[in-house]
Amino acid sequence: MERFRYTRGRSGPDPLAPPFDANAALRELGREVLGGASAADALRTLLRRGVQGITGLDALVERVRGLRAEAAARGRPDRVLRRARAVLDRALAAEREALAADPSDEARLREIRLASLPRDAAAALHELAEEPYRWRSAEAERMVRGLLDEVRDELIAARLGGVPGAAGDPGRTARMAHALAALLEAAARGEEADVAAFLVEFGDFFPDGLDDLDAVVDLLARRAAAARRLAAGLTAERRAELAALLDRVAARGGLGPALDRLADALLAHRPDLDWAGAEGPLPVDGPAGPGPDEAAAVLDELADLAALEEALERAGERGARPGAVADVDRAAVARLLGSEAAEDLDRLAGLERILRDRGHLAGTRTRPRLTPRAVRLLGEAALRDLAPGPRRRTRRGGHPGASSGDPGDPAGGVLPWEPGCAAPIDAAATVRAAVLRTAAERGRLPGAAAPGGSAPTGAPARVALAPQDLRAAETDFRASAAVCLLVDLSYSMVRGGLLGPAREAALALCALAESRYPEDAVTVIGFDEYARVLRPRELVEPLRRRVQGSNVQHALRLAGAHLDRRPGAAPIVVAVTDGEPTAHLRRDGTAAFSWPPAAETAAATAAELDRIRDRGAALTLVVPGGADPGAFAAEVRARGGRIVPADPAGPGRAVLHAYSSGRRRL
Repeated sequence: MERFRYTRGRSGPDPLAPPFDANAALRELGREVLGGASAADALRTLLRRGVQGITGLDALVERVRGLRAEAAARGRPDRVLRRARAVLDRALAAEREALAADPSDEARLREIRLASLPRDAAAALHELAEEPYRWRSAEAERMVRGLLDEVRDELIAARLGGVPGAAGDPGRTARMAHALAALLEAAARGEEADVAAFLVEFGDFFPDGLDDLDAVVDLLARRAAAARRLAAGLTAERRAELAALLDRVAARGGLGPALDRLADALLAHRPDLDWAGAEGPLPVDGPAGPGPDEAAAVLDELADLAALEEALERAGERGARPGAVADVDRAAVARLLGSEAAEDLDRLAGLERILRDRGHLAGTRTRPRLTPRAVRLLGEAALRDLAPGPRRRTRRGGHPGASSGDPGDPAGGVLPWEPGCAAPIDAAATVRAAVLRTAAERGRLPGAAAPGGSAPTGAPARVALAPQDLRAAETDFRASAAVCLLVDLSYSMVRGGLLGPAREAALALCALAESRYPEDAVTVIGFDEYARVLRPRELVEPLRRRVQGSNVQHALRLAGAHLDRRPGAAPIVVAVTDGEPTAHLRRDGTAAFSWPPAAETAAATAAELDRIRDRGAALTLVVPGGADPGAFAAEVRARGGRIVPADPAGPGRAVLHAYSSGRRRL
C-alpha cells in the first residue's frame, strides 16, 4: 500500500508557480529599449520595477523605508524626555502630599519653590540639584534618583550597547570610551594604534578579543549614526531639552565628554554613513518608547535597515556595477524583509544570466545589447499583438505569398512558370516548349520521318511534358512591393512617449513582410534633423542624440531612392509623425530647422511629395497621439495621400493596415 508523508513546509520557491518566461521578460526589456533606453538602462529598469511577479528593487526599498519609520516610532528619541517628565511629575506630587501635612512656613516656602520649577525636565532637575533640595518624601527622592540612574543607563545602552561590559561603573566606562576614541584617532592619523595596551586595561569590555573589537566599532558607528538621524526628527527645542537632560545625567565621571569624543571618532572612521540625516529625518511620532535594552535593539535595527536601504539603492542606480544586485547581503534581506524577499532578490540577480542563456542578450557586462534573435522575436511578438490571428503560409518554402485572385491583364508575352506564380498557364506555349525540347533531345520533331527516309507511322505523335516546359502568361500584375516606412525620431516623439510604439510598429512591419511577403523590399527610414536608413537592429539601439526637427523632405528623398532601385515593384510609402515638417535640406546638404515651420520647409517637402506621386505612390500619413499635422495634411491629401489617426495604443495597427491594404491593391 502506497504511503505518503506530510512535513512542515520549508521556505523556497513556490513549486506550483509557473516557470519564468524569458520571452515575456524580453518583451518588457524591449519596450524600454524601443522607447530610447540602452539595453543596460532597460535591464536596470526591470530590476528596479520587477518582472513577472518578482518584487523589484524599488519596492524592496519602500519596504525598508516603512520598517525604518516603524522602528523610529518605537525608538523615538524624546521618549527619555516623556519618561523623565512623567516620573518627575509623580515625584513632585508625592512631595507636595508630604508637605501638605506640615503646617510650618518652611513647608509653604518649599511648595512655592516646587511650583516655580520649569516645565523642562532637564532644567527642573538642574534647579533641584544646583541648590540641593532636601526631600521631605522618601518616595519622591527615590523616584528622582532612580530617574537619573535610568536615563544614564539608557544613554550608555544606546551609545555602547554593543560593548558587553559597558553597563558597569560609569567612570570606568568613560575612560574606556576615551581610550577607544584615541585608538580610532591614531588610526586616522596613520599611526599604529596600541590595541594590545587597550585590551590589557579594558579587555573585560571585549571578552571575544580583537576580531570582535573591529565588529563592535563598526556596530557603534552605525548605531551612533542612527541615533543622530533619530534626533534630527525632533524640533530644535526638544533637541536642546534632550541634550540638556543627557548632559545632566552624564556629568558624573565625565561620561558625557567621553561619549561625545567617541562619537566624533566614529564619524571620522565611517564617514560613508548617513550621520546628518541627508535622507531626511526619521519620524518620531508614536507611543512612549521602550526601555534601555529595547532602545539599543531599535538602534541596531535602524542601522541594519539603513545599510540595507543604501545597498538596494546602489544596486539600482544608474551606472551601477554589473552584478551589483548579487552584492546585496542576502542574509540581511532574509532577516529584515523575510525569505520571500530574499528569493526575489536571487531571481533578480539571475535575470541577466537567464536572458543571456536564452540568446536574448550579448555584449559585455557593462554594455549589453540585444541579439539579432531577440530583435526578431520582438518583431514577431509585436506583430502578434497588433495583428492577432493565423497568418497564411504558401508553397514557397512555407512563406506566405501573394493572394489569389485577379492576376492582371495579359501583356502578350510568356514567362517560365515558377512554383507560387499567380499568372495562368499558357497551354499553347507550354506544348510548344515541350515539342522543341523533345526535338532537341531526339534530333527531330515528334511524328517526323526518321533518318534514312522511312515514313512516319500512322499513330499520333506523343509529347511528354516536363516541369521545365510550363509557361505562364505574362500579365501586368506586380507580385512584389517596395515599401518605405518613415518614422519620426525627433524630441517631440520622445517627450510624448510615442517613440517606443512607433519603433515597435516598424519591427512589426518588418516581421510581417519577412513572414508573409518575402518578395517585398522593405526599408525603414528614421528622421529628425536629418534622415537615415535604419536596419532592424538599429531600431533597438538608443538614439544617438535627441534633437528637434522633423525633416520629412530628406526622408521622402531617401524613400524615392529606394523606389527607384525597384522599378518593377509596387510602391507603398507610410510615414509616422506627430506634427508638421520643421526642417529641410539646404542646397549644401545641411539641415535648416525652424519653428514655426518656414515657408521654405513647406515648399521643399511639397516638392518631394510631388516626386513620390510621380513614381506612382501616395503617402499614407499616420498621426499618433492626437497630434495636428496642420497644413502638411492638406499637402498630402492634395497629392492623393491619406491621413490616418492612430488609435490610443499607438500607430502599429494603422501602419500594418496601410501596408496590407496597399498590398491587396496589387
